[in-house]
Amino acid sequence: MPTRFNFYSRPLLPVLAASSLVMSAFTHVVRAQANAETGALTPEEVRAFPTRLSLMKLEEFSRWLVGTEWEFELNGKTERYWFATPYVTVFSHPDDIKSHKAFAYQASGPGVLNWYWYPNKKQGPQKLTVADDLKSAELDNTRVQRPVKLIGRRYLQSVSTQMTVPEFGDWLLTHELRNHNRIRFGADGYLVWNAEKERAQFKAVATGVIATQTSNPWIRSLVVFESDLKQYRWLSWWGNETGKVVEAAGVTAAKTPAASISGSAAIPIKKRLSSVGGLLVVPLGDSRYAGKTSKLSITALKMEKDAPATIGFNQEVGESMGKALTEVSKYHTLRHDGWPRGQKMEIFFEDKYSPKDGPSAAVACALLVESLVTGVDLDPGFCVTGDLNADGSVQPIGGVIAKLRGATKGGLKIAAIPQKNRTSALDLAVGEGATPFVGLQLFSVDTFDEALALARNDRTPALAEAITAFDAVSARIKSSPGLLGTPAIRDELAKVVTAAPNHVSARLLLAMAEARLPGQFSASGSLEAVDQAVAAIREATDTDLSATSSLDSGKLSASRNRLQRLRGMVDTRVQPYVDAWITWASLADQMISRRSAPPQVIEQFKAAGSRINAEAKKLEGNSEFMEEVLR
Repeated sequence: MPTRFNFYSRPLLPVLAASSLVMSAFTHVVRAQANAETGALTPEEVRAFPTRLSLMKLEEFSRWLVGTEWEFELNGKTERYWFATPYVTVFSHPDDIKSHKAFAYQASGPGVLNWYWYPNKKQGPQKLTVADDLKSAELDNTRVQRPVKLIGRRYLQSVSTQMTVPEFGDWLLTHELRNHNRIRFGADGYLVWNAEKERAQFKAVATGVIATQTSNPWIRSLVVFESDLKQYRWLSWWGNETGKVVEAAGVTAAKTPAASISGSAAIPIKKRLSSVGGLLVVPLGDSRYAGKTSKLSITALKMEKDAPATIGFNQEVGESMGKALTEVSKYHTLRHDGWPRGQKMEIFFEDKYSPKDGPSAAVACALLVESLVTGVDLDPGFCVTGDLNADGSVQPIGGVIAKLRGATKGGLKIAAIPQKNRTSALDLAVGEGATPFVGLQLFSVDTFDEALALARNDRTPALAEAITAFDAVSARIKSSPGLLGTPAIRDELAKVVTAAPNHVSARLLLAMAEARLPGQFSASGSLEAVDQAVAAIREATDTDLSATSSLDSGKLSASRNRLQRLRGMVDTRVQPYVDAWITWASLADQMISRRSAPPQVIEQFKAAGSRINAEAKKLEGNSEFMEEVLR
């Protein structure tokens, strides 16, 4: 059997009966998939945003904005702005549906939005400036300023049909929208949905909802269908139009390959080969795993000229990795406002004969596509791990500690992990000290752009200087570890942190130098440490007593010794769980050594196994602890 490499680790709670946790996570994933096309945020995602504008980055603010609805008074009438999609806002009088109009907008900075009432700009630009409390704003149309307040959130909804969004796109190919004897999508050449050159001007953001754009990016509209798909409303800067949907004669839906992106403008390919480093985990047996680096590469081969480009792996991958690549494709289509055509893009791993799975190769794959499209050269000494959403946000993954060990052993100089996985780096520092971070420049990234800034060869001067400065200070620490606590080294590390706030290695070494490093693992780090310590003997807890003589005494002793060393380093709430495992391992070792056991020892052994499960359930039932684990 070939070894299966994973870009994720085992679950953090393999011995917990965590059915409620699984269902909670499943519900979150399903909801996120349902909201992905419309840009809708879950309540959990809304609560996760900073509560003040001053704490937000531009990308974060742009994501937070979608779905918000704002209200103000004008000439005694209530008016509203609803940011329906990342590009389109709807202006309305709540009591007059005919007044609804759609406009393009853009965020020019955190809290600052601009758009025009008309493409010819005769009435001047509109600007909305959001206050730091994220609850109020000021609207300025160059003639008058007025206060605006946030009144809530709502999102575009799919119509009640069994169609998915891609199927809705195929259905549109066979239909026309007519209004006052004009054909919106049809033979008169005005925005023809089934013409390749026009298709990029439309994006189905939900089943029954289309966002449109003409050649002028400031002219954007929303087309909203009735649930029976026989009527529609067209909202645009010139007002409302209604019409009917009819079948297009002689037109059949063109089915595009699942791996291709239809409905997108053609964008050129500037490179045909690129590579970047990835981090993965390798199973070692006994439910243990180790980290490993692997070079990922991408090639672009010319295919049919007018066919949408396809992208995929040239080897067996699991379902999670396939879904992650689909999300990467969506992201780049949005990022570049289009997708390559006439190309076959293939991604392959350094070890291309072993099956792989997991979502954390997504950022690496996105960097490869970016390199082909823009021509940017990637640093061969850089590696990255992380999942990616279609909005460009980097999401956390598992197995980070093992991956960081693999990056250190692999000789790579610069690595990036998701910002939400920084706790894992802290746990590694608690467990192993400065060594992993002296030789590796570890950064955290929250967005794709942050990952790209690190991965590219032509980094910004400030970032390049920070990397050079850390090289110099780490060389001094390597030659003389005792220098870490000296004022000179502390000052140099502080300068690196100031220049590159997401430099995790510099931050952790500075914390060690200033004696600020915690003495215990985090909640999730504690569980992962215990999980690895008992991996070799875990399955034996389910073994019949008559089979205990087949247990390896050496494995039991090694696991018990590891647990005893870990006990003082794990979260205090996990210590009873560790004690239960230590007791069980000690009793099992006695039974193996004696080749038999008196009844009282047998009862103690059974009780020790029950205690393991009981302590696991206590942890699962501790909501505060589990929130920390899943954070």
